[in-house]
Amino acid sequence: METFEYDCGFKVIEVNSCGYVRLQNFQLYLSETFINDYVQFRPNPNNDSFLVCYRNFVIAKYDSSSGKRIHRKISRL
Repeated sequence: METFEYDCGFKVIEVNSCGYVRLQNFQLYLSETFINDYVQFRPNPNNDSFLVCYRNFVIAKYDSSSGKRIHRKISRL
């Protein structure tokens, strides 16, 4: 599989072998589906949260202050 090129300026992290990523002080479970793949974290311009993106899709939204997942709705960027 070819490596996907994410837009510059936002943090890209590899999902570990259990489906988790570590961002700042948070350990976030995404899915075992993304093991050894990369996801991008983008600030949500509308509020105090961040978006987790896989390729051209938003796959989850998390609260920036608590690290709690707000939702796991998939939408196209």
